[in-house]
Amino acid sequence: MFCREQAAQLRGIQSEAERLGRLAIVGNGNLDQARDFQKTHGGTLRSLVDPRKQTYKLLGFRRGFRFTFGAPSVVRGAQTTARGFVQGATQGDAFQQGGTLVLAAGQAGDAAPPKRKRKPA
Repeated sequence: MFCREQAAQLRGIQSEAERLGRLAIVGNGNLDQARDFQKTHGGTLRSLVDPRKQTYKLLGFRRGFRFTFGAPSVVRGAQTTARGFVQGATQGDAFQQGGTLVLAAGQAGDAAPPKRKRKPA
């Protein structure tokens, strides 16, 4: 449900964002699932798929049961549902947390969440 809400928010700023660069959403399911999400929720957003979740790993996005079903996620889920975004059939890895990444050509990107500090490699 969070990805549905985020897609709606991104569609709302799409024209402004695309004046600055290319806007895309990335899912962790398979190509057919990405096409389905594109058709039902993505609208004119560019949709990409990363079924091996390499992008998520590279960016340090969290994965796990507690991040999906822990108290903060349950509260946020209730708030999201109250705004009209309901959970449908899960596609891809339900335990993989997503995030937002902003990149500009020639500059380092900003990623949010996770809201935790990365350990140095």
